Amino acid sequence: MLARTKLITAAAAFTVAALLAGCGGGDDSGPSTGGWVGTSTSNRDLTAVVLADGGYYLMYSAVGDASTVGGVVQGTASISSRDFTSSDALDFNVEGAGMKPGAVAASLHPYDKFEGAFTPTSTGNALSFQTRFDFTKSLGGATLAPLAGAYNGNAGFALGVRPAVFTVTATGAVSSSINGCAITGTATPRTDINGYDLTIAFGPAPCAIPNLSFTGIAYIRQDNGRLYAAARNAATKQSVIFSGTKT
Repeated sequence: MLARTKLITAAAAFTVAALLAGCGGGDDSGPSTGGWVGTSTSNRDLTAVVLADGGYYLMYSAVGDASTVGGVVQGTASISSRDFTSSDALDFNVEGAGMKPGAVAASLHPYDKFEGAFTPTSTGNALSFQTRFDFTKSLGGATLAPLAGAYNGNAGFALGVRPAVFTVTATGAVSSSINGCAITGTATPRTDINGYDLTIAFGPAPCAIPNLSFTGIAYIRQDNGRLYAAARNAATKQSVIFSGTKT
């Protein structure tokens, strides 16, 4: 009986240790990829996605309005231990502030928290954020089945924020329309995170930026089920951002 009690106690201790490690309370080892969700100190909702190659997207909402897009900070980071640093960050704001280069300095704890700040090189507001690991949605690769459907929300680009519907078929074909401008593209499941590579292209006139193509990511959050997407044109540095819920 004593031996059995010791065995049960040891098993319980192992289980607790494993849970703490998975939540960041124990061993801090683990991948630095995935999704994180939280807020900025200026009361913006924030969705962060970090990819295996160091690419990242910090997608933020309007102040006090989690359903309306505000902008995205994008770049490539160097990740060493818990230190997350990026010198090529670019903040693309769709509220009128435009593009601002800068740097990101943050602390990233696998399976736990990701917190830090984007600081613009010149004048402008910093974006300080605190996020937690989006555990269920971040683990494992993605499939198209959860993504397929129509999402009603809003898109932000150089001319501001507009209502938009973002539609994805079962094969990953993407379509949308903003102010009569037809947008088409493709969503492809990633293997490093539960997210999607995204390519989109604006059609001809009446599109405000005709025939321009963008590449980026799409991600569905676990806590609110919203789809978040951000894509950039490499030559112009312009971005398109979307946030919406499945209809």
